[in-house]
Amino acid sequence: MDLPKEYLALAGEYAVASELCRRGIYAQLTLANRKRTDLLVQIRTGRMLNIQVKTKQKKYWVLVKGITGEDIVIVFVDYQNKQYNEMPDYYILNSNDWAKYVKYGWLKERVLKGFYRIDEYNCPVHIGKDKNENWKGVDIEPDELIKYKDKWDKITSL
Repeated sequence: MDLPKEYLALAGEYAVASELCRRGIYAQLTLANRKRTDLLVQIRTGRMLNIQVKTKQKKYWVLVKGITGEDIVIVFVDYQNKQYNEMPDYYILNSNDWAKYVKYGWLKERVLKGFYRIDEYNCPVHIGKDKNENWKGVDIEPDELIKYKDKWDKITSL
């Protein structure tokens, strides 16, 4: 399966919405360009939960900027090596999980060496050889997120 980028993103968003509906949670897609929220979910308290979906079909997710804030979750959807009749893999992180990932995961060593800094929004920022900031975000492989695989309780417990 090799989908164009825009179809791949939609496939991931619809897949996450479907999984949430299967768990009794209504999820509304936000269909627009340049948005920071892919799905909206109303939680028990009446608040809205923002869900950001990152979908891939290659080896890693590219330049993920992450999330920050109370009412936001990021779901990584992995279609790599999946056939049309197979479900993707899901990795679910809330903003606390994301902050721990960037501050204490594999990136910590690269921050200490001066290759990255973590900004006030917990976004990894790459620092080039000339000490200029070259880009925001970090590439992520599924093995780095294995402890978050199928952690739907990050959403359902709300």
